[in-house]
Amino acid sequence: MDAGFLKGRERMVFALIAGMLFMILKAVFPDMPFSEEHSMAFFGILGAYILGEGISQAQIGQNLMEVFKSQKFQALAVGLLLVLIKGFYPEFSLDEKQVLEAVALLGTFIIGAGVRS
Repeated sequence: MDAGFLKGRERMVFALIAGMLFMILKAVFPDMPFSEEHSMAFFGILGAYILGEGISQAQIGQNLMEVFKSQKFQALAVGLLLVLIKGFYPEFSLDEKQVLEAVALLGTFIIGAGVRS
C-alpha cells in the first residue's frame, strides 16, 4: 500500500480506532451500561467526524493543540461526552431522544465544518 495514502488522514484513522475499541470493549464487557441507542449515537458522531475530516480541504498540521482547537474535534468531544454521561448515568437530565437529537445536530455541524474548510 502506498505510504502517502494515509497522509493527512491520521485523525480519521484515530476515530476509526476509537470506534473499533468501543466495539471490542462491548464484546469483552457485555454488561457495559450502553444501550443500542447509545452505541448508535457513539458511532454516528464518530462517523460524522470521519466524514467531516474526509471532505475537508484544509490540511491542518498534526500539532495536538491545532487538533483541540478544531471545531470538528470540539463538536466530536461534546457529542461523545453526552453519550458517555448518559450511558454511565441514566438518570442524567436529558432523555435518550434528546441526546440522540443533540448528537445528530453535532454530527451535521461536523460535516458542515468539513465542507466549509
